[in-house]
Amino acid sequence: MMVVDRRTLDGFHLQQLPQKKRNNVRRARERCDVRPIVDIDSNLERLREINVAQALRHAQGTGSNTPPERYARDADDWRNQMRREFALEGREWWGAFVEGVLAAYLRTYQVNGIRIIQQTKADTAWLKFYPMDALYFDMLSRASADSTCVRIVNGSPLHPSLNHYKEQFLFRAVSVPYYSSNARMIEWAKRWRKQ
Repeated sequence: MMVVDRRTLDGFHLQQLPQKKRNNVRRARERCDVRPIVDIDSNLERLREINVAQALRHAQGTGSNTPPERYARDADDWRNQMRREFALEGREWWGAFVEGVLAAYLRTYQVNGIRIIQQTKADTAWLKFYPMDALYFDMLSRASADSTCVRIVNGSPLHPSLNHYKEQFLFRAVSVPYYSSNARMIEWAKRWRKQ
């Protein structure tokens, strides 16, 4: 998993980032207003537009986990899913707004001191304002100030460009044990894979 531990979070500040990333964060902080998304319904259509834009961008490059068509074809199901997830206790939804328009968002939750980045999405048309840099820096700053947060987990390493982006924000690939009730099946799959 891509992880930042407490010792990295202690005293986190802008100077810890590589110079180019520092410059991007400075620009982002000048143009982006990072704040919690407190009302899902007033932002729902904009969230959907962001998801479509990111899915289209990823479909042209590394591939998208969710096809762009899902946000049109199954829009009502997607909206209901977002409402359900927004209502879950302990979830935080943060947005980077540029001139009042939501340009990117980040969703997190924390369990026993481990903060999980559940989702990050940015609208391609607004990338020049570095909204995701603003969100990452803000999230790391808040985690640094929160002594209960001992680790941030940001998904598994996926592809070099995304891994590099996360590494610029001090995330490192770390082996994390995986527990499953399907241990026999996993062992069989490991043996089969070695053949």
